[in-house]
Amino acid sequence: MAAPATSASRIALLGGGIFAREFYLPVLAKSTEVVLDSIWSRSQASVDGMLKACSAVGLSPQAFVGAEGFEQLLKREEIKGVIMALSITSHPDYILRCLEAGKSVMSEKPIAKDVETAKQLIAIYEKKYQPRGLDWRIAENFTHEPILWKARDILKDPALGPVLYWQLAQEICCPDGNPWHATEWRNIPDYQGGFILDGGVHNAALLRAVLPDLPERIISVATLHRSHLPPHDTVMGLALAAKSAAKKPYGRDIGDISRIPVKPGLSSPTGTITMTWAAPDTKPNGRLVLHVACLNGKVLIEFEDGIFSVKTVPAAGSAVKEQLFEGPHTGVAVEVDMFGRAIRNAGSEEHYGHPRDATWDLAVIQALVSSDGKEVDLPTLVGK
Repeated sequence: MAAPATSASRIALLGGGIFAREFYLPVLAKSTEVVLDSIWSRSQASVDGMLKACSAVGLSPQAFVGAEGFEQLLKREEIKGVIMALSITSHPDYILRCLEAGKSVMSEKPIAKDVETAKQLIAIYEKKYQPRGLDWRIAENFTHEPILWKARDILKDPALGPVLYWQLAQEICCPDGNPWHATEWRNIPDYQGGFILDGGVHNAALLRAVLPDLPERIISVATLHRSHLPPHDTVMGLALAAKSAAKKPYGRDIGDISRIPVKPGLSSPTGTITMTWAAPDTKPNGRLVLHVACLNGKVLIEFEDGIFSVKTVPAAGSAVKEQLFEGPHTGVAVEVDMFGRAIRNAGSEEHYGHPRDATWDLAVIQALVSSDGKEVDLPTLVGK
């Protein structure tokens, strides 16, 4: 285990759920940019579970419980930043209380339960706390994955040509009582979308991380197939580019087309989105696939069992080179280290968790679950 640098930022971790225990603690144990000073949760049982998990990875933080414990934690001047992994609707209050106490914050995705709440939080942060040098960012590990940065750069390669269309699909079986499901706030969610928001926002972030041109309009249908996954467990949508993105078809001029009875179409990078947590229990389970078809080849991005792969498939006769990159997800470690450096540098460290960007991710999910077959304009939903 690498020893933290003497200048490492001291942080607190709020929350005692699966993600905090299984993803954050191992990363915090290895980080040289942050030191875990304290943990907090609302119940003693949750804190006890966190302390056991901390001990297993060689961490020994201070522990605080409940409302009184949270106030005590905020008074610790040693703590310069807070990582927050709480239930979705509880985040806004805790974010503002931590900022008011002079702590920088990295809060788990999604940024909020809906776009309006996100915009209100951003307005308060940018007016009151950002000028004080406090950093607030969203922990969206997909946008911090180096292998997805590689995919983004590949899709910018002029040899591939423009994007013609893309397809994003994720099928997950989430049984009743699954560990990720067996908590009250996930059983009866007080936010839109259920798992489609909680888990699906990663996929919106994936699109933002890699696509050269983002969709601006969503048409979709949301359904509920499994009664234990309300309010929806499946969405199927069409993602349309800006109307200004439409171009003439590529290739040679075929001459007079006046005899064609229907006006020919234009080329526009349209995408499809399918996400479900209601899939039958078959193999593979939980596989995420994004296929991007370009003029001169394809880029295939897949995520399964913690492993990302990015494959470039050239079209016949093109100058595109076949490539394959594979590796485990490391985004949580990247975002934690960036947060630690940003605390020491008054928010100057580059990162991929800007609240305004995360609001776009949330808007995609909100559009998918609310469209009901009608077009939703993302720029209008997000606002300026």
